[in-house]
Amino acid sequence: MAREQEDETIRELLRKNPKGLTIEEVSKKLSLNRATAAKYLNAFVLTGQAEMRMLGSAKLFSLTQRV
Repeated sequence: MAREQEDETIRELLRKNPKGLTIEEVSKKLSLNRATAAKYLNAFVLTGQAEMRMLGSAKLFSLTQRV
């Protein structure tokens, strides 16, 4: 149950920030451990729910716009 709730809160946060967020930004805004935030964001990328792009050495995550 907690995992589904965290999934939805991260999705909502990414929805509110269409330009993307880094792992650090997500972890700070949701008071999550960086490793936990990275796990969720990477899972979103693997399932096609989010896109990741590199900005320097940072990874920016945003929701997928494809249908």
